[in-house]
Amino acid sequence: MSISIFNPEESDEDVHYILTSEEISKELAAYCLDNYKDKLTFFQNPINQKLIKDIDFLWRFWKRRNYHTETQITLTGIEN
Repeated sequence: MSISIFNPEESDEDVHYILTSEEISKELAAYCLDNYKDKLTFFQNPINQKLIKDIDFLWRFWKRRNYHTETQITLTGIEN
């Protein structure tokens, strides 16, 4: 079994996927952006820094189906 260690220098493709993929909710992408943007090399690039300013506008296009998520509750451990 191989253990993979996070390498910020190799994370640019993953960050781009989180920001642009319709499979990732806007809320999860926003959480990652809010908590880790200062630690990722992706945002050290001046062009990518400009994305932060307009990220909500961009998410409306990148995450069309997931921009407005629906509230859902999952019940677990229910005894009948």
